[in-house]
Amino acid sequence: MELVLYPDERLRQNCTNVVKKERKELAHLAAQMYPFMLEKDGAGLAAIQIGIPKRFFVIKKGLLPFGHTVVINPKIKDIFGQSYLTSEGCLSFPGLLLEVERFSTIFVEYEDWRGRLYSSGLNDFSAQVFQHEVDHLNGKVMTDHFTKLILSERV
Repeated sequence: MELVLYPDERLRQNCTNVVKKERKELAHLAAQMYPFMLEKDGAGLAAIQIGIPKRFFVIKKGLLPFGHTVVINPKIKDIFGQSYLTSEGCLSFPGLLLEVERFSTIFVEYEDWRGRLYSSGLNDFSAQVFQHEVDHLNGKVMTDHFTKLILSERV
């Protein structure tokens, strides 16, 4: 498995929804993505970051209220509260840490591998990671939100 690194144009692709017939194959891929993400010290990894233009990502265990680590066809349905500035990194931008604007509370919907729909409110770091990964699925990267460069160690 190899990361797609910025400025690779694939990171600007809008990903397509996962359909029923793709679920088994993509579940196998997600099972490989999760330990890969942890090995790289990430909190989330979108399929497009490994070159698969499908709407799903893996997320670190404990960040979602239902215990899921795979999010399929996610949607941010509503935004609550105020935006705030936070530091953010990305596996596709190794060594780069930026100050970005995110929302502290969001309401989301997503599916599991069986196609069951889940709805939940997310706060703080969970909301930040979810927003970051959904951005990837929509062809956006963290530099689209950046307000200030914090640290740059890119080689």
